[in-house]
Amino acid sequence: MKRSETWDRLPACQHRGDNLPPAAASSFSSFLPDNLGLHFQRPQHRVASHPPSPSPRRRVEGGKSFLVISALFALAVFSLLLPHSLSAGQENQADPVSEPQYLIHRSDGLVTLDAPPAIEGGGVRLADGRVIEWDLVVGGAMGAERQVGFEERIAQLGEPLFRLKAAVQRGDWVEAEAAAGGLDGKLPAESLGQALIRLAEYRGAMASSRRERAVVAWLRLMMHPLRAEAVEFAGPRCGILYDWMESGVAGDLPPVFIDPAAARDCLAELQRLPAPEDGTRPAGWFVYGTALALAADDLELAGRWLKPWGKASGPDARWREVSLFAAGIVQDQLLVEPWQVELIAADEAAIGSGLAATADWWLAVGKLRQYRELAPRRALREMLSVAARREAGHPVVAELAMATALELATGQKWEREVALIRAAQNRAVAKRLELEKRIEAWPP
Repeated sequence: MKRSETWDRLPACQHRGDNLPPAAASSFSSFLPDNLGLHFQRPQHRVASHPPSPSPRRRVEGGKSFLVISALFALAVFSLLLPHSLSAGQENQADPVSEPQYLIHRSDGLVTLDAPPAIEGGGVRLADGRVIEWDLVVGGAMGAERQVGFEERIAQLGEPLFRLKAAVQRGDWVEAEAAAGGLDGKLPAESLGQALIRLAEYRGAMASSRRERAVVAWLRLMMHPLRAEAVEFAGPRCGILYDWMESGVAGDLPPVFIDPAAARDCLAELQRLPAPEDGTRPAGWFVYGTALALAADDLELAGRWLKPWGKASGPDARWREVSLFAAGIVQDQLLVEPWQVELIAADEAAIGSGLAATADWWLAVGKLRQYRELAPRRALREMLSVAARREAGHPVVAELAMATALELATGQKWEREVALIRAAQNRAVAKRLELEKRIEAWPP
């Protein structure tokens, strides 16, 4: 069968394309080349090569649909990108500086930081919770906004604290006290650095023979929670025994004072000191307060220092007996039997704490007041005996006893005794200076 016959058998609508849409008929006829031998009858109305343009109304509706679809698409894209933009903005706000941050450690060198550290009064707190104290921070980069404050902290805290610790460890108390003066109040109250400041103040005052000033520094150290850590950091050169910290009385600072003006100034400063957080005060607080009040010849104030000191046991009870005995001597009253105090003075176990030397001193003062008028030479012998017994262990008590004996001999116009006492004082001073030179020559 011929192809022309096949096409002739098609329905009329298909053969002629009478009922086809114009566009379909046009497309259909384009597939029928002339060489097939088919005589396809085109529709009566000719169709243009391009589809007819829509009406104005349909163009407006199509434009509106396009705008609505575009708006919905943009809204969907914006909702997907918004959380990422906000998180990026928060990260930029927390760390606006993109350059790396690092520390220069005095011992470990360069320390890179994965997260911005916190700059605190005690040092630089890292992300893992560790705190690098300011004396170990030499430099670093903290970002543009914090760099100036970071460098100021190093200059104001880092270098002075490094000087303080180095001077404490080598026993240079003059340098330690000078470094501590510029740091007091700038470090956290309960930090080790603040405890070392109190230790440097105490040792510096003792090195310059400012004993009343040393009392204030000592009691401040005793009320600090890290006093034991400060003594351990300083090592044997600080010369502080742990037994002293239990009673609060320094063995090398016995509560014996003879300067009324200095005692009054010290009392005024002691009364301004804040109480410890737990409300308890060491026994040394009452011991030194009573001794200073007696030296200032203020018996009423001495009674106020003794009154809140309640029941005590062990060394504290013995310190209380000696303080009551001293108050009774000044008031010409017998508050404690002398034999009890004599037992304390003769106790070898009480020598290191200064308790025995203090008891020995007040026994001599009592005999001095008793025999000054009736038997002045006996009173002089008592004072010189105390100086001889305490010269090795407690030179401060020995010096005070020698000074009291010299005053008595001068008042009695005993020229020979005055010359002997002055010669003994000069030998004691020379011996002390020689001992200090030997100590300075010790290896660090």
